[in-house]
Amino acid sequence: MQERIQDLGPYGPLLFVAVVAGAELIPLFPTQPLTLASGLLFGPKLARPRRCLYPAALLSPACLACYVPYLL
Repeated sequence: MQERIQDLGPYGPLLFVAVVAGAELIPLFPTQPLTLASGLLFGPKLARPRRCLYPAALLSPACLACYVPYLL
């Protein structure tokens, strides 16, 4: 799986951010396995998995805030 992410180049982390952000929007979907997978996919360097998880954690509430007014 790590080779597939590396084959995507710079789009690999962007794809992972999109998947995590989408999973955060689904109620009762456990995202802890995705958090653990980020360390496996992007290596043991400390900053690299965090660079993928922080944008995803901020993107999902922003998307939700944009769609809530349309639901009310």
